[in-house]
Amino acid sequence: MPLPADAAAPEVDAWIAARFAQAAPSLGDAHPLPVLGVPGWWPANEDARFYADEAVFRRPPVRAGRRALVATSASAAGGLGSSRPA
Repeated sequence: MPLPADAAAPEVDAWIAARFAQAAPSLGDAHPLPVLGVPGWWPANEDARFYADEAVFRRPPVRAGRRALVATSASAAGGLGSSRPA
């Protein structure tokens, strides 16, 4: 059952609780949010070189069939992500 857009907080809570009771999410369902990459969160992220720091912004895992796309994208972008910011 979909949740109405104008639902009050108690209705929203009950709806969410029912969803969790049906199929509780696992840690495998969670994805990290790199908050330093959220615009306005950190002044340094206004510079594109900020995102080249792979200690903070790791490359996604390469899956079969995606390897060529990742390599092509990096080449087309001039190798972005291959060096750390100055």
